[in-house]
Amino acid sequence: TMLKGATRNETLLTQKLQDLATVHLQHELEQDTRTKVLETSGREHAAQQERNFQELKLEHLEHIRLLECRGEIRIVEEAEQVEQASEENARLRLLLARHRAVGGITADAVQSKLEDHILRLRPHCRWGRG
Repeated sequence: TMLKGATRNETLLTQKLQDLATVHLQHELEQDTRTKVLETSGREHAAQQERNFQELKLEHLEHIRLLECRGEIRIVEEAEQVEQASEENARLRLLLARHRAVGGITADAVQSKLEDHILRLRPHCRWGRG
């Protein structure tokens, strides 16, 4: 009878051990599946983040190019304004030289014309805005 009891206990313990091994194996398989899912979603997330980064980088580069173009346009416009102001100054110097040669112009009239000219040019020149 003791032998039967020991055999029964051994059979029960063997069955429990097999059940625990099966449960352990199922948990390992589930854990492996979860790990693979997390790895896949992590790679997908990283790839999406990289795509988002590249899109933002392209947008910023385009924005920089637009700003550079605007700056170049402003430089050209200001250069044209400076050129116009220089031409006007040259015409005024020529006019002043002619009037001095003729002697028919007074210093007050010249000063007044120059001040008027400066007032007209000031909005177009960088030093006049400041």
